[in-house]
Amino acid sequence: MHILVLLTDLFDKLGGIQTFNRSLVKSLSNIAEHRGWKVTLLVLNDKGNNTISDFYINRSKVKYLSFNGSKFKFIISAILNALHSSIIVIGHVNYSPLAGILRLFSVKAKLYLIVFGIDVAGKLPCFQRFSLRHLTKIVSISEYTKNQILLFNSFEKSKFCIMPCTLEPFFDEKSSYKDRNDLSLPSGKMILTVSRLEAHERYKNIDLVIEAMPGILKEVPDAFYVVVGDGSDKKRLEKLAKNLSLAGKIIFTGKVSNELLISYYKLCDLFILPSTQEGFGIVFLEAMYFAKPCIGANAGAVPEVVKDRETGYLVEPEKKAISRSVTNLLQDDLLRDKIGKAGKERFEKEFSFVEFQKKIIAILCE
Repeated sequence: MHILVLLTDLFDKLGGIQTFNRSLVKSLSNIAEHRGWKVTLLVLNDKGNNTISDFYINRSKVKYLSFNGSKFKFIISAILNALHSSIIVIGHVNYSPLAGILRLFSVKAKLYLIVFGIDVAGKLPCFQRFSLRHLTKIVSISEYTKNQILLFNSFEKSKFCIMPCTLEPFFDEKSSYKDRNDLSLPSGKMILTVSRLEAHERYKNIDLVIEAMPGILKEVPDAFYVVVGDGSDKKRLEKLAKNLSLAGKIIFTGKVSNELLISYYKLCDLFILPSTQEGFGIVFLEAMYFAKPCIGANAGAVPEVVKDRETGYLVEPEKKAISRSVTNLLQDDLLRDKIGKAGKERFEKEFSFVEFQKKIIAILCE
């Protein structure tokens, strides 16, 4: 079996889609090694000078080509490789017009498209909708994303299959954890958010958590809130915290290394991200991996990841609901431990890399 995979980014950028892509590539490399498959991997925006690809790719089974943004070379290579491919995986809806083109050159190949969330929220352009009719399956990372597509576009439900995200394959490998002193963190109960802080992503509602902090501090005086991430909205959030006289109680770390990120997860008492438009929410998996209870909005795909009252709390995106849920968890050590352990068990059962790899095999061999 020869599999052709077309991706936007892989090794040169960080983000949820890139994490999914690296998990996909590592899985396909493992599967190819054990089943004798061949994989050709084309990545439009990678420059090809990264130092980590060998950790993900078995070069004897996977051919990795990067195009440094050259769409013309990428498309020509896709057409040429499609001629002898039995399965073609299109890694982003922006590439969906290729489905019709590649179908002309590979009549019998199975065609799969992976969709994530915000990329398919709304009615797709006409040429994309037409091209998607050539697909064998549309692989969605969540039921929410699938339903968003169906809400605005007329596709058959039978075209869809669900493949939830997993963690970066080397997420916690050989990490040396830092303690609170190393990170200059105070004692007390630590609330954690990990997120991009971009102005166009205010639906993540980090400002609501900041606004909830005065109420939380009335009940849990030693609580403090750590926000890991950077972006164009960071200054506004910092100003909001200052205006609420929360100096020392809200810590903005900026962007941190993977090693430090893992330490923040390990040190926190609970994780929160009341985002209302998540196509999945890999950060919740990261927190669950460390047995931390999660608080998320009862919206988007978050209810597919966080089970209310089992692995965390699902709340309405408003400061009183956030304050109540955070306070409830911070004041009850036994409840926090119970919910955290349930989250870890759910992660291992449904979202581990092993389970992710099994789902890939099931979908491609269907």
